[in-house]
Amino acid sequence: MKVLLLVFSSLLVTNVAKAQTTYEVLGQKPVKPAQKKLPVEAVVSSLILELQQHYVIPEVGTKMARKLKSQLSTYDTITSHTKLAAELEKDLKSVYPDKHLYVSYDPDFFQPGKEKTEAEKAENRNRELVSLKEQNFMFTDVRILPRNIGYVRINGFFVNRIEDARPTVNAAFRFIENTKALILDLRSNGGGNPKMVNLVESYFFKDSTHINNFQDGSSNKIKKIFTNPAITGGLTLSMPLFILTGKRTFSGAEAMSYDLQQLNRAKVVGDTTAGGGHLTRAFALKEGFVAEIPYADSVNPYSGKNWELTGVIPDVASLGGDALIKAQELIYQAELSKTLSDREKATILWQIDHLKASHVNQPEISLLKKYCGKYEGGSEVFLIDGALHLKNGEMDGDINKLIPINNKSFVWDENIHIEFEENVRKGLVLKFIFMGGHVREKSKIDWRFR
Repeated sequence: MKVLLLVFSSLLVTNVAKAQTTYEVLGQKPVKPAQKKLPVEAVVSSLILELQQHYVIPEVGTKMARKLKSQLSTYDTITSHTKLAAELEKDLKSVYPDKHLYVSYDPDFFQPGKEKTEAEKAENRNRELVSLKEQNFMFTDVRILPRNIGYVRINGFFVNRIEDARPTVNAAFRFIENTKALILDLRSNGGGNPKMVNLVESYFFKDSTHINNFQDGSSNKIKKIFTNPAITGGLTLSMPLFILTGKRTFSGAEAMSYDLQQLNRAKVVGDTTAGGGHLTRAFALKEGFVAEIPYADSVNPYSGKNWELTGVIPDVASLGGDALIKAQELIYQAELSKTLSDREKATILWQIDHLKASHVNQPEISLLKKYCGKYEGGSEVFLIDGALHLKNGEMDGDINKLIPINNKSFVWDENIHIEFEENVRKGLVLKFIFMGGHVREKSKIDWRFR
């Protein structure tokens, strides 16, 4: 029996080897199962139809349609839904780089005959509301900066039901209503609902003000947009306004920046924005594909233009990360030009130095070593990990890291700056400079000029 099994196994191996040899001789390999071909023509035809009916610049929509038709044979070779969507979008943007134009594969977006029930719609709205509340309706930071400057950071206008957001918006602006100036931070704001934009803009005008126009691409009909003081709960913010922008500021956030800039209601500080001036809407295509197609243009009633492709150009250019510092400095400089009090001028200059502290390179270690040592009153200066630290002998040995303003001046805390001064009579002097201008001095013990 064992002999028969061995003979059978030997014959099986020999036959397999012969079969492999036969394929090699004939130059053939086992055929893989064919991948399912995508319904390219149906998808492309439906996309072309929506572009021709709705795209905001009709002649560009026609060019896009021609581009898609010319690429049909290429699309036929694609077997992945997501890859096809990406290729369609890439080819559309090669005609015109519209940042509001997208193509995706989302079979759940619209299913004929499977419309959601009212109960399902209500459940979706509730889920959305819970999510928006967790994000505080995108009002991510509201605070008072030194010298009574208000700061509000809004990271998006993605709110469909404006009534849900209004109490949060009103509370944020009530908090800063008594400030001398307001900084509105839109550097990470990617836009959203135009109605949410209009709600926020309305707080900055006492009367209804014509602020923007929306022009439909297919009909050329114009919808005029006005601020609405009736929706702000009686609150009007009239203080000087500064808007921070960055490269990620997009769409509705650009609209707000541009609108308020053109009306001279705000000064824009930061980077040139992304450059998306169109309004967009989602359209269901065939076979589960979806296209976000820009259908209308923003046209400012005062400039007759918008920020499409160019972006919003800031009044004061500053790298995105430095824009907040720059805006505060502009506010302080404006205050400085108006005040007549020497004490007030000293306080403002102190605050300007304080702003610069975190943006100055660390002084040379050799200079820092010269400041190290013991001073009158039990104060001591020393280095830890290359940074200067000060122990205050009059405050139970409290130790603070010194943040450089320049080579001889440092921030000790929110109220006090430190300055090292070489004095012919006193030697090296440690000066405590208080926000209001008061100065206390302590000489270094056993100081010798070097």
